[in-house]
Amino acid sequence: MNGLLSQNKAALLEKGQIAEPGDAVTPEEAIKDPFVLEFLDLKDEYSESDLEAALIQNLTEFLLELGDDFAFLGRQRRLRIDDTWFRIDLVP
Repeated sequence: MNGLLSQNKAALLEKGQIAEPGDAVTPEEAIKDPFVLEFLDLKDEYSESDLEAALIQNLTEFLLELGDDFAFLGRQRRLRIDDTWFRIDLVP
């Protein structure tokens, strides 16, 4: 796969510093496409907790369909790294 590597990295980096007319990002390009979550059967307006509950319900059902080799361990699990506590939303 060495054929994809640049032979002159310095020149490539220098060229990348120069703005080109097509480099500008429009607001439409900067905002990600919305997610289609029709399968969750949520109304037009919903809270984050409603979204999380619906996703977890669907994820649980999906994992159960896969068989005994998969499990859903929980949600909002606390995890300590050094002296800092974090919360993990989903632990499949």
